[in-house]
Amino acid sequence: MTSTLNQALRPFPQYTAVNSAISGDHSGHSSYHSLVVKVTRRFSKGLVLDSSYVFSKMLDDTENSSNNTGGSSSNQAALDAYNRRLDKHVSLSDRTHDAKLNWVYELPIGPGKPFLQRGFLSRAIGGWRIGTTQRYASGAPIALSGAFGFPGNTINNRPTIATYDGWRADTKGGGFDPGADLYFKTPTLANWNGDVPTITQQGWFPLQVRDRVGNMTVTNPKVRNFPIREENVALAKTFALSGESRREIDVRLEAFNLMNRTRFSTPNTNLGATPGTFGLVTGQANAPRALQLALKFVF
Repeated sequence: MTSTLNQALRPFPQYTAVNSAISGDHSGHSSYHSLVVKVTRRFSKGLVLDSSYVFSKMLDDTENSSNNTGGSSSNQAALDAYNRRLDKHVSLSDRTHDAKLNWVYELPIGPGKPFLQRGFLSRAIGGWRIGTTQRYASGAPIALSGAFGFPGNTINNRPTIATYDGWRADTKGGGFDPGADLYFKTPTLANWNGDVPTITQQGWFPLQVRDRVGNMTVTNPKVRNFPIREENVALAKTFALSGESRREIDVRLEAFNLMNRTRFSTPNTNLGATPGTFGLVTGQANAPRALQLALKFVF
């Protein structure tokens, strides 16, 4: 049997490949620390409040750097199975701030309420209740991908960077416009010859070395994806029907993403991307405003 020096230096040279990541490597670790503040209150005037705020940090050493979508990867091979500290980073699932607000308010109109206790208007507009679910959260960290692995090797390498600061590009207007702005600093076209090079440079990012491990962690803790801001509102009323048995109709008008906020998708993070596409945002991560009317008959 003919072998190579590279094979002889492997921890188990008698095997051509040992891959514990395919079925899940259980040698990784994660830690999560948080401060949670929660307020739940039922007020006397028809208001019910349930809110929470989480200030947290999550560290991980099992996420693949090629996955920059904010979730865990199915291929979680370690850079060095005997030194998992090399893979320690702020998790792709980390959100520093996460505030949620849920409340229901019964309008003060109708029988037993302070206003319009009798008459047609009392029956028409009384008894309605309004409720919301709101969430405001930080964006998740971003990881780079691209041509910075060792040649002929699928090892989960790291890119080489000069600093964790100053990655964001300036916007041309008052806010981020995916049609005019790039998320990261503009690529330097002089470094390109028409083809994707083996050693790449994007913008102010340094040339990527291919003979050693890069100096960046899986994610940049100082650069975050777009934050979450959403408001969902429901207006509902229950109409009691006459009769011996309990029958009623529940009417609900619901609005999802009431403010029609746009949360853009993850920008292109490939250091080997075509010039002009690195940092380009091409999609929307959330759904636009949606309205629906629901009727429920209870008998």
